[in-house]
Amino acid sequence: MHPSPSSSSSPSSSSSSLSSNHHHHFHHDHHHHRCSVHDLPMRNVRRIEYLAFNADWDLASRPRRIALLIDDAQEEYREYAEKILPNIQRLVKAFREHDEEIVWSVYSRQYHDGIRNAMDRWYGPRGITSEENAVYIWHQDGMEVLKEVSPTPAERAKGNPIKSQHLDMFWNFDDESGRSILDHRLKAKGIDTIVIAGLWTDECVISTAYAGLSRGYDVVIPSDAVATATPYHEKALTVMGATCCKVYNTEDIVEYLNHAHKVGRQGAYKGTSHPDGRRDVTNFDDLCDENNSNNNNHDNHSNYKKKNNKRNNGAPQPRTTPTTNGRRGSSNREVRMTMASRLPFVRARRQQQQQQHACDG
Repeated sequence: MHPSPSSSSSPSSSSSSLSSNHHHHFHHDHHHHRCSVHDLPMRNVRRIEYLAFNADWDLASRPRRIALLIDDAQEEYREYAEKILPNIQRLVKAFREHDEEIVWSVYSRQYHDGIRNAMDRWYGPRGITSEENAVYIWHQDGMEVLKEVSPTPAERAKGNPIKSQHLDMFWNFDDESGRSILDHRLKAKGIDTIVIAGLWTDECVISTAYAGLSRGYDVVIPSDAVATATPYHEKALTVMGATCCKVYNTEDIVEYLNHAHKVGRQGAYKGTSHPDGRRDVTNFDDLCDENNSNNNNHDNHSNYKKKNNKRNNGAPQPRTTPTTNGRRGSSNREVRMTMASRLPFVRARRQQQQQQHACDG
């Protein structure tokens, strides 16, 4: 029996008692074929080392089709947005100058909207009477986009801002088609990379970042263009940078757009047929594009395509119609690949598999 807190004992008797208890505990566990870590010799205790990861790409590492998402930068949160507004303005200006896609959202939950879900239960009733409960918008103009970064009439005509009732900007659906409004718009433009600015870092921004990754987008977070009402801004940035996105500052992103951005071919890195955004590989040219991009060998791919076109009197290889199960369709007009034309891809794929095997080992 363990001594009660009120019982007194000398250090020696306490030590003896602990020793006796440990001895008894060890034999009891041993009888059941288990023992605690404390009973094992230290040489048998394996030290656990934590892992750390980050994105294996940079903005300039490949051509991109990029979009800016302005997540809930609205009047309700003005006091928290003041310090980041100049940087959001810089991003909006840069994306407009380069004619890149921008999508706005505003959070639109209200206390009397009739919705009661897990978010309402999680936050509970605290802050309802004081109008501080974060589930709901309380101010009359709270759903208005901050005027400094508000969409133009032409941008509003595209459907901006999206009225969101969820943390995840993607989790808003068209009533008729059932499609994600944001995902559908980005797919229509062939977007493969998203930059998320706005509020809150540890709620809507991080939720949208993970959703974007799950849907196949490369995700970029400008650390000085996102903010939150809680003390967890830096922690959220650390988690996102280590698990789902690339964290830059605004200056880096603007510099990239002005001097390093190259527009990618639609569908070259992200597909539209699968919910997870995997590439829609339908012909050999697409496979070569992927392989040569991974190996930073665009020149060899260009030479291959020139030789291939020359061999076919300069005529481009006809595209085939895919079958319903995703396999390539056959056609009498199709120029079939020879083993010689397959070799560069096969060798590179084998090398990648060997490298992956070595890493797994």
